[in-house]
Amino acid sequence: MTEYKRGNREALRGTVARLRGCLFVVAADAPSEPGGSLKWTGLACGSAIRYNCDALRQSNDSVQPEGNSNAPGCESTGSDYLGLTMESHKGPGDVFRYCTKCGAAAVRAVGSKLLRCEACGFELFLNPAASVAGVIVDGQARMVVLVRGREPGKGQWDLPGGFVDPGETAEEALRREVREEVGLEVSAMRYLGSWPNTYEYGGVPYRTLDLGFLCEARGAERAKPVESEVERVLLVSFAEIDLGRFAFRSVAQIAGAYLEDVHARRPPCS
Repeated sequence: MTEYKRGNREALRGTVARLRGCLFVVAADAPSEPGGSLKWTGLACGSAIRYNCDALRQSNDSVQPEGNSNAPGCESTGSDYLGLTMESHKGPGDVFRYCTKCGAAAVRAVGSKLLRCEACGFELFLNPAASVAGVIVDGQARMVVLVRGREPGKGQWDLPGGFVDPGETAEEALRREVREEVGLEVSAMRYLGSWPNTYEYGGVPYRTLDLGFLCEARGAERAKPVESEVERVLLVSFAEIDLGRFAFRSVAQIAGAYLEDVHARRPPCS
């Protein structure tokens, strides 16, 4: 492998080195002035690891993170090693490690919605995804409630709805989701509001913005599961609605907003 020595900072920019099974990529914005700190990204034993390299020394094909003699895949062969300080990361940067543009294992999370490649500078924004949920009530004042058939929230309550596809309006998406999930056709709808949510799937926490609507659908009492994501369909009276049983707080808030609206419209008791 190539041996990198102190003072060769400019030549290291954007390069990749393999040290005893570990992949290191020097950040594209690594400082070139003397005494500056080189930023490395390491991939050891399948785990994303960040390094700050303050001193470069000739290595005998191995590295040792300073203060962590048991780091996986980074064994020291003596005192002549790269002085590295390990900084752990949690969140999207642990899942999305490789840059989709240059392929380097140099992606790190910046804040809550940005992934940036430190090798080529590519940026990927993780903005909230739009999702919809519909409150459907039958002629006996019972709400159509789904029992989720899959994770996340398997066995918990939900409302008909789902993610908005590219090119769809929120209303089109909700009509499609209601049709696909419970076999009903929505004839009219009224906007209730929007609530943020986190939808974790495959180990990735997706941020969503859930839009709630009150929907009119003929034959709501005949709603039934159409796809496997729905285990059962319940018709629940307003008095029996338990907001704590919903899988997602945002969906519970949508159902709760409708129930508050119904309560506000009821005439006071005489």
